[in-house]
Amino acid sequence: MNERIVLLEQRLAKIAEALKADRDGLALLGLGSVGKKRDRLDEWPDLDFFAIVREGSKQRFLNDVRWLSSAQEISWIFRNTADG
Repeated sequence: MNERIVLLEQRLAKIAEALKADRDGLALLGLGSVGKKRDRLDEWPDLDFFAIVREGSKQRFLNDVRWLSSAQEISWIFRNTADG
């Protein structure tokens, strides 16, 4: 298996564990090149995902990303839409 895919899968697993450790974390959805169509991966893939969280906790997850940085140091992050 491609080393990049393995590293991305490991990173997504860490993010899923960080989300699971939070009482309001429910699920993690991988999108884009880290979803089902991994043949789209290039040399510099990003991690597109949605964190599914308990109703009423969305803003906390968006405003305070410590839950995410507990999985791994964040190199770069930006808010692409009102939902993330």
